[in-house]
Amino acid sequence: MAIILAKFENIPIILSSATPLLETIHHVKNGNYNHVKLTKRFGGAELPLIKVVDMRNNKQWISSELFESIKQTIEKKQQVMLFLNRRGYAQLAICKKCGYKISCLNCAVWLTYHKKKNALLCHHCSYQLKLPEKCSNCQSEQPLSLYGIGIERLLEEMVKLIPNAKTAMISSDQKSVSNIIDLVLKEEVNIIIGTQIIAKGHNFPKLTLVGVINADLSLENSDLRAAEKTYQLLHQVAGRSGRFNEKGMVIVQTNNPESSIIKALLHQKRDSFYEIELKSRREAKMPPFSRLIALIICGKNRIATQKAANEIVKSLLCHPSSSTTCIQEKNVSADKKEFEILGPSPAAINFLNNKYRYRVLLKIHNKHSLSIQKKLKYWIKNCNLNSSIAVIIDVDPVSFF
Repeated sequence: MAIILAKFENIPIILSSATPLLETIHHVKNGNYNHVKLTKRFGGAELPLIKVVDMRNNKQWISSELFESIKQTIEKKQQVMLFLNRRGYAQLAICKKCGYKISCLNCAVWLTYHKKKNALLCHHCSYQLKLPEKCSNCQSEQPLSLYGIGIERLLEEMVKLIPNAKTAMISSDQKSVSNIIDLVLKEEVNIIIGTQIIAKGHNFPKLTLVGVINADLSLENSDLRAAEKTYQLLHQVAGRSGRFNEKGMVIVQTNNPESSIIKALLHQKRDSFYEIELKSRREAKMPPFSRLIALIICGKNRIATQKAANEIVKSLLCHPSSSTTCIQEKNVSADKKEFEILGPSPAAINFLNNKYRYRVLLKIHNKHSLSIQKKLKYWIKNCNLNSSIAVIIDVDPVSFF
């Protein structure tokens, strides 16, 4: 929006970031943007030392390397930040007897256990359920097994390992984030545990150690930009360490130390990561080498929603500009095809807020993107969809759930 505003007003615009979007790097390479690099940290601060810990044979949440570094940092009267991008205490609750997993009534997701509230929560629709005393599936009265780790459990682990540590937790679940940040700045806290809310925008003079508990979490989804977002997030988190006089250290725990993301982070070679990711996108003809439009079809009835998604695709296929056309248009040459149709398929979260969801993805050649946008609303309108069906048109989507 800022770029468009600058164009309308005919004024310069500066995009400033330690981790630019892949599209921005592509514009730089094509000579559309001037590029200014800041090669040194502010105030002469050194870049932190980065260590990678292979967790494949480690059964603990916190490796011995990270634990020893935490102890040494606290002994020096400095501060530690532990980053885990997962709210709550445990990822899900499972019955030990029948294996039943407690899920949300309104969404196709498992409920996350929050120990502070002693409740299971849905992070999508805010549905809450008190932790049951027995399994609703098999009626077993065995305590439910709490699987996975969130920041509440990580805090509990740290208190057990270092009882005298002054810990604080920062996440979007809390109302008093600014109060905790004040305590950190006053050095009344020496271990900060948090989610991505602590990844950028904070300067803590005494913070010299950052520990990334699970660097692979953000890659566990079907997002086109998963690798890019993961690298950006890890780069930003690493940047919290040693921003002032003391040299910092970052310890990254991962189950995939050979990945291009971890290697680029370890050797602090941002440009090499961008090169690999651009090559991958070019080969797949994905943004920035094409544009995407996502159609999300939602409805209360699953069969009706699926039918509507099929009708929309059928309507799109009957246009000579699509990559697969109706029988009478089969002779249309490849260079005239303006877009490809992917789907329909159930969304990654195919039931959300009591509605079934199907997705269609249009992959569009850049020069035709504007004309497709103008036509799309007309094509969908011609499908004569049931009034109970909603269609969301998301141009240049940033999420794919």
